[in-house]
Amino acid sequence: MEGSEAYALSKATIQARISHDFDELQKVVNKFGACRVVDTFDRNFVFDEWKAEHSDLESIKDMLNDLGKWETTIARYIKPQESRGLILVQGRKLAARLSQRVKEEQGRMKEYLLRLAEGKAREILNGLADIKTTLNKPPAALASYVEYVSKLE
Repeated sequence: MEGSEAYALSKATIQARISHDFDELQKVVNKFGACRVVDTFDRNFVFDEWKAEHSDLESIKDMLNDLGKWETTIARYIKPQESRGLILVQGRKLAARLSQRVKEEQGRMKEYLLRLAEGKAREILNGLADIKTTLNKPPAALASYVEYVSKLE
């Protein structure tokens, strides 16, 4: 049977189909490459180090925008599973890991932004409280009047 022409033809057909299936799935796996930046982020990003270097609103906004784009990219390019013939490629675990990390960092960024806003609000409230106490005092001398006017400005 192994030496027969039908066997050789069947074997060649099966090998060609499997090879074709692998080629097709390689295209699917290559789409995962669009998420390489997210994977690199997942492996290398340390929030505390980033926070030490970036405390301005523009950096936080950029990071939140990137995280939002990555969330969409993960959903678009990493499918839970793809199959061709006998071969099955599963992206479920990779997509879950990357999505989870992106969501965690979005939460951290939002918390960080909230803490920055609360700190700024406290600072402004303290300044307003100082102005209010100064304004509640009647100006008695010229020095007090100058302080009074400077607080108004």
